[in-house]
Amino acid sequence: SCYNGKSFTNYYVKNGLGNNTVFNVFKDKSGAIWFGTNGGGATRFDGKNFATITTSQGLAANIVRTGLALDNGIIVFGTNGGGASFYNPVKKDSTAFTNSSTSSGLAYLEVSCVIEDKTGNLWLGTEGGGLSILKNYKSTFSRPVFLIYITAHGLAGITVWCMAQDYVCLLWVCGLGGVS
Repeated sequence: SCYNGKSFTNYYVKNGLGNNTVFNVFKDKSGAIWFGTNGGGATRFDGKNFATITTSQGLAANIVRTGLALDNGIIVFGTNGGGASFYNPVKKDSTAFTNSSTSSGLAYLEVSCVIEDKTGNLWLGTEGGGLSILKNYKSTFSRPVFLIYITAHGLAGITVWCMAQDYVCLLWVCGLGGVS
């Protein structure tokens, strides 16, 4: 639903949404709104039109749990079962996506949250593999190298549902097991 200050406008599959169950919403660099759906991929809304991207265009999986638009225009999608997709909307062919899975070093295939810290690192929280950190990501999308943090490194649990960074640059990690 979109609230304009007076009333709500609701959007559904019949309007162009990929699925009626939506896990997340975020805004990209152009001002478009993205929705991560439960089985319908990621849907972009530019204020007038909906456009959905799915595995048929290169998305790692159609269950999109989280998304983040980076300053350089790349969009990171965290999926259930496919890992992470790094999407360059400027490219219009199969090279628009770079996907990372456990075979490329990602901790787990279920990515539930993603945050960019103030030092330029990407933190991907997973549901069962802890945290995957991509340092200096702007130059490593084609060959990502992930660092992994789990309970042995001090993390409260290996299921991470959300993260936030505070004004002191501390990263707060929350999930099954508590807060780290």
